[in-house]
Amino acid sequence: MQNAETRMRSIQHAAAEVARSVPRLILWAAALHLCSTLYSSASRAEPTCEVEASKRLVIASFLCGRMSREAANRFSGPNCIAYAADRRFEDIAEQIRSYQLCGEQQFAEQLKEANLVSTKLVEALSICVPDRVDYKKIMNEASARGERSADEQGCTPERRAFLAEKRKALEPLVALSKDDKFFSLFFDRLGVRVDDAGNIRDK
Repeated sequence: MQNAETRMRSIQHAAAEVARSVPRLILWAAALHLCSTLYSSASRAEPTCEVEASKRLVIASFLCGRMSREAANRFSGPNCIAYAADRRFEDIAEQIRSYQLCGEQQFAEQLKEANLVSTKLVEALSICVPDRVDYKKIMNEASARGERSADEQGCTPERRAFLAEKRKALEPLVALSKDDKFFSLFFDRLGVRVDDAGNIRDK
């Protein structure tokens, strides 16, 4: 019993470590670990998830944003995964549009690419939870709201100062998205592996 509890705490710690390391941009870089195999073929069987119940609970908690430092990003109950995705997509769309308005096109493109990669990973992990989410629909609707919000705010001196400060936190995360080693460690600690067809299994 003690070994099982210790293992569970280790799994939760691994997931929380990722969440703390990538607030708001959670899961971006991790997708680089999987996207080359998950989406290399347009025609294949639906991936499956065969992992123990404790890991499914951690993945669900992770996708619901419950490991985020910010309370506003944590959701629970029915549809919590969809709510967390909606919040994340709206926030990042607002940031991308704001950087565009303030003349930082290159950085805006880097954020956009990372967000697309993020979506692929979130979709991959979603096979391990019962609630299936239409991420494309959520992303389109939430992104539209985020862009409208950014347009309404414009690029005022105050907004420009906020974005400059925000960029200090975002740049290391964008850099991290080019290195899958950290997230490989996360999957190792979670005790899962992903095969070439996108199936998730216990190690």
